[in-house]
Amino acid sequence: MIFDDTIQEKKWTDKNEIMCWHFEIIKKPIMFSDIKTKKVKRKSEVTKNKIMQQMIGKAVNNQLKFHYVLMDTWFSSQENSEFIIKHKKEFIAALKSNRK
Repeated sequence: MIFDDTIQEKKWTDKNEIMCWHFEIIKKPIMFSDIKTKKVKRKSEVTKNKIMQQMIGKAVNNQLKFHYVLMDTWFSSQENSEFIIKHKKEFIAALKSNRK
């Protein structure tokens, strides 16, 4: 399974409550003001990491045959790695220099 949240941005596409840069349609109904930029932003009720874990869990429960999870730096965290190992799968991930 491959998880990569890289998206090719298009000039004519605007972000809104449903459309944003993710690997599936994610509704972002929570609006908040960023303290640093003072701009209004949107937030999902579920994180991308939780969605990835749900997708892996469903694949395992549905007996989808896979041995590895390949993920980009966004998903390379201790929590996700432990989740994958718990399901008896292996993973390959790029790590940022600030990761433990």
